[in-house]
Amino acid sequence: MSELDETKTIGTAIDHQESKPKSFAVDELVNCDECSRANPPTRSACLYCGAPLATATLLEVSPGAATEAQTASSGDGSYVVLIHRETDPNEESTVSQLASLLQVQTTEVQNALSAGGVLPLRLAKSAEDADRCADDIRSLGLEVVTVAENELKPNEPFVKIRAVELADDSLTGLSVTSGARFTVKWSDLYLLVVGRLITTQTEIEEKRRGKQQPSDGSHNSFDETVLDVWTYSNIAWRIFVNSFDFSCLGSMKSLTAFENSKAMLQIFRERAPQAQINESYTRARPILANVWPLEKQTRNSQLRHTGIGKRQLATVTVTDNQTQFNSYSRLLHHLRLREYSNRT
Repeated sequence: MSELDETKTIGTAIDHQESKPKSFAVDELVNCDECSRANPPTRSACLYCGAPLATATLLEVSPGAATEAQTASSGDGSYVVLIHRETDPNEESTVSQLASLLQVQTTEVQNALSAGGVLPLRLAKSAEDADRCADDIRSLGLEVVTVAENELKPNEPFVKIRAVELADDSLTGLSVTSGARFTVKWSDLYLLVVGRLITTQTEIEEKRRGKQQPSDGSHNSFDETVLDVWTYSNIAWRIFVNSFDFSCLGSMKSLTAFENSKAMLQIFRERAPQAQINESYTRARPILANVWPLEKQTRNSQLRHTGIGKRQLATVTVTDNQTQFNSYSRLLHHLRLREYSNRT
């Protein structure tokens, strides 16, 4: 993975206009059990304190309601990962052939490659399948590696950080849930991954004896910028930008989360120059969907309050990219450690 230029801003990972949650009726909001504040029904964690939300209280599932989810992987597969250098030529013929192998659009491959760094291309069912796929891609003159699926340790949680304290030689993070303090030296910081968690909810009311009326449906979405901080202690910090306390910036603190995020990353660049800052997630997302599909849950024949005392049938589909981004961040962490081990 290559270092990002000092002058590069948050760019594609953090839009110049901050995203805002879509509006919901008062009766649709979910109260947090920890801080009692109201949250959009599309969130799985509290916007203010980060505690898990009991979103099941929003929609009462009728008997026989079904839930659709992505089929879980067995955990025995292997990832085929492209190692792309900024200096590597992106010849049109090579990009076209790679897109054909992956069965995606050429522009999607070009955009992902322009982000630099590493790009997971496929999750093979076995190490043997991964090796065969890797050989096909190497035949295009590209560098690839394979990573066993279980090496990413998908069950290890991220520590949610609500604020940090800056010192000359160290950084202390305050946990959202427990209030615990985690202190690391700036020299132990080696990777920061910027991304977005996006949740969409589509609700279609059912009328006329179960027939769905798309015109009566609603579509809501919520997205939030996050920053994963990886250290040699193998404890990953996760900062939710919208709810983070930027008091650590002092006089540099601005009115917007976007400007505060820029200032925060600049501090990381200055005090931890050895750390890589990866901002490729947004441009890589179309390719990542082939490896980690978005998670989708559909609840059929849901009963909900309409706000005027009535109840209606509805089908609610919730889609989010949290597993996708978690996996991508862990993969970058694993390969960064592998690169460091090879050097030493």
